Amino acid sequence: MIEAASKVLETSETEKDKVTKTLGKVMIPTNTLHFTLMVLRLDKDVESEDQKRAKTALGQAACRLWKQYKDSREKLSLDVQGMGDFRGQVVFAKLKEGHSHETMVHFSDVVNTSFEENDISDTDGKRSFKPHLTIVKLSRIHGRRMKKIPKKLYSDYEDTFFGTQQIQSIQLCSMDKEKQSNGYYHIEHEAIIGPEGRLSHRT
Repeated sequence: MIEAASKVLETSETEKDKVTKTLGKVMIPTNTLHFTLMVLRLDKDVESEDQKRAKTALGQAACRLWKQYKDSREKLSLDVQGMGDFRGQVVFAKLKEGHSHETMVHFSDVVNTSFEENDISDTDGKRSFKPHLTIVKLSRIHGRRMKKIPKKLYSDYEDTFFGTQQIQSIQLCSMDKEKQSNGYYHIEHEAIIGPEGRLSHRT
């Protein structure tokens, strides 16, 4: 399971180590791990016009992806391998170079295109898309003393294979609304990757 990647930093040092205690506050809970395809700013009301357009775009993207991958469901399996960081502020697990990395980049392109066709743009603009699975993020705590995450904590795992994740749906999640009882984000809409881009609404 891809959750194995987040376990690496939990066991990198002893529980008494000050660094590990700090990391415990900035680690992303395993039940919220996800791949972000794009970031949106929408009205919180699910009946609003932009939410309706987002729901339509989500279904269109899922349907398009199904048409492209229906002959080989194995292509929707993504291998998670290696670790990296963004300027020492974020540590993440990588998608394996080649098929897995290229597939996620293509997913992002298809989703972005579908949303743009429905007059909804990514708030990150034209920033280069870099598929990643965030494990540690220093911005999760305020007044932090640690300026950067020590690379020694994960350098031994930079090429480690963590597992394979099967992609079955695309979700539109809210970062602002209360999380579900299982700790995962509130899901506004979810589109199953299938012939009709079948949608389900979560409340």
